[in-house]
Formats: sequence, C-alpha cells, structure tokens
Amino acid sequence: MGSCIRSPIFGVTRWKVVRMEKRYYCNAGSAVAVEKQDNVTSKEVQFKPLSKEAFRQVLANTLERRFFYKPSFDIYGGVAGLYNYGPPGSAVKANVIAYWDNNNL
Repeated sequence: MGSCIRSPIFGVTRWKVVRMEKRYYCNAGSAVAVEKQDNVTSKEVQFKPLSKEAFRQVLANTLERRFFYKPSFDIYGGVAGLYNYGPPGSAVKANVIAYWDNNNL
C-alpha cells in the first residue's frame, strides 16, 4: 500500500447525515477508486430549538473560543469592557466596514 492514499470523506446533505466510505486511490494498474455511499441515518437529524439566551451564550462561547474576539482583561488584565479582535474577527470587521463604505459613501 505504499502508493495508495487513504482519505475518509464525510458529507451532510439536506439535513441527512451521509457518510461516504473511505476512498482508496492507487496507482496500480487494475486498482480502481472505490466510492460507496452509506446512509448512516435515513431520518432527518433532530435539532432541539434553543431559547434566545441559550443561543446567544452558545454563539458567544464559539466566537470567543475561535478568537473572533476576546475581552482585553482576559489577555492583559485591567479594565473590563474593552475587546480585542483576533485575525478572523479583524477580517469580519474589515469586510463590514468595506461593505458599508461601498454602499453608503
């Protein structure tokens, strides 16, 4: 299997969870890439609706974990109420400002 590359492929299609079987790409003559789709669940994935406060907390925790923003006092100590934007947060801020400039000025 020295010339083969294995990669699992997963996909989600219209709220159905679909797992695709591993593909094996081989450079050998008669070996063929095999792709087989296996429906793990044919039922729609059930999502429990969140209240507005629960959704806000989940969103805030996710944005903070992925460093879209971080309270400054967590990083440097000091005054609460100031925030630092990480690289993704800075990119979103720049895109919002550019969109506003293009449409309002």
